[in-house]
Amino acid sequence: MIRTPLLEIEPRGFESVPFGCHSGGRGIPLKLADLWQTIYPVGMRRFFYAIFVMAAVVFAVGKSWHVAKDGFHILRTHFPLEETPTEPLSKEALAALQQNYRYLGRGHQCYAFESTDGLYVLKLIRADRYELPFWLKQVSWLKKRQKKKETDIQRRCQFLKASFVLAAHPLRSVTGIVAMHLGKTSEIHHTATIIDRLGRRYYLDLDQTAFILQKKKALMMPQIAEAIRSKNTERAKLILNAFLELIQIRSNHGIFNKDPSFLKNFGYDAEGAFQIDIGSFYYKTTPPNTTRDAFRETTHHVFVWLHGQNATLADWFQDRCEEIQKTWD
Repeated sequence: MIRTPLLEIEPRGFESVPFGCHSGGRGIPLKLADLWQTIYPVGMRRFFYAIFVMAAVVFAVGKSWHVAKDGFHILRTHFPLEETPTEPLSKEALAALQQNYRYLGRGHQCYAFESTDGLYVLKLIRADRYELPFWLKQVSWLKKRQKKKETDIQRRCQFLKASFVLAAHPLRSVTGIVAMHLGKTSEIHHTATIIDRLGRRYYLDLDQTAFILQKKKALMMPQIAEAIRSKNTERAKLILNAFLELIQIRSNHGIFNKDPSFLKNFGYDAEGAFQIDIGSFYYKTTPPNTTRDAFRETTHHVFVWLHGQNATLADWFQDRCEEIQKTWD
């Protein structure tokens, strides 16, 4: 019996090629690029690329516009007014509101606008911080998340209003508040003009707008820092004494401050020290909540900062704090 050697026969039209190489069109394409071209033709890829570029441009323009305005939009100041009565505006407030107010900046709770004469600041509450985000309103299946957010917003809103009331009444002498309008009125009959960072004007019906009018004060911390740099110890002590008088008045009322920042929350001029930020006042119902606690909570931060600037001045400051606290014995 004659045995014939086995022959390895390849099918016609197919050539053996190394992995990852193209067969010259006669076999199965093995390159991933070829697969990509098969699934997404050139025309479709150009379409998706154009969509991506357009989306990137729209996002960049929108973000730039937001930054240019510092996030301000007039609709974000439509804070709901209360039904409770509001005290009438003083002659000083009515006269101050006759001038234009130009955008100054924003804080956690308010947008601030400076008067033309530079003597007043008009604050409009950032209402958007006390509303449900747009995206959360649209998602119906996140009911628990919505409820939790609504509860938090309500709590923060109540805290803010209570802080404003404390600032306007027991603390008015050290907050520089000229007027506060949180309730519905019909007797002001005046429109105030504000100007944003881009120079656009808006006209506010003050009867329908929540606002706070406050005296403008230069920041305290830069003045102390300058006095320390120039070795003007007497001026530094003068400013710090005014600051301690402010904290003593606030502490005598048993009022605490949720934001202890010394760098941006206080102002100073020839009239004395003033607290610029008025959205963080509260009564503390749980210990430690004594007058001394309210005093130490703020002065401790200042002492730590002073110690890093001038140890001798920090020691003097600590001695003054102890002297004041002895008056409560």
